[in-house]
Amino acid sequence: MKTWFLKFLVSNSLNDRRPLPPTLERVVSQSPSAQRFREESQTLDQRLKNQSPIPEAPAFLHTSIMRSVSASAKVPATQNRFSIFHVVRYVCLASLVLLAVFVSVRVFTHALAKEKSSEPPAFAAADSALELGGNILSEAPSAAISPLYDEAAHLDHDMASTKQFLLASLP
Repeated sequence: MKTWFLKFLVSNSLNDRRPLPPTLERVVSQSPSAQRFREESQTLDQRLKNQSPIPEAPAFLHTSIMRSVSASAKVPATQNRFSIFHVVRYVCLASLVLLAVFVSVRVFTHALAKEKSSEPPAFAAADSALELGGNILSEAPSAAISPLYDEAAHLDHDMASTKQFLLASLP
């Protein structure tokens, strides 16, 4: 019989607190390594049963640990204030606004030049201003509001993270 299987059977009989079957007892008595394993397992079992209980931790230990964790977790406010991500976000927003102004001026001047040739100047200016206003109203929400929605989502995420940190740091 394989040694590992024999050790497994001996270990199971000790775990179940029942004696070895007679056939297994004969095999163990013939093998010195199996006898040594059984004796070591029984000794270990007795030592584990008679082991003294582990003393409880003092009451102030939890408070001390939590105070140390919260002190090490505090992050200075200036560290997150001017990150490169915020700067890039604001630069992108400013460039979108400038691009919208540039495109609207180009459309306005192109429409104005087109209408100067066909209509009287007063009607052409009023018509182009109304057309420009309509174009801005149709393009502005998607160009100007979507970065604001992204910023609001980031603020919501930051608030949720702050709430989780504050709840976690409570004793």
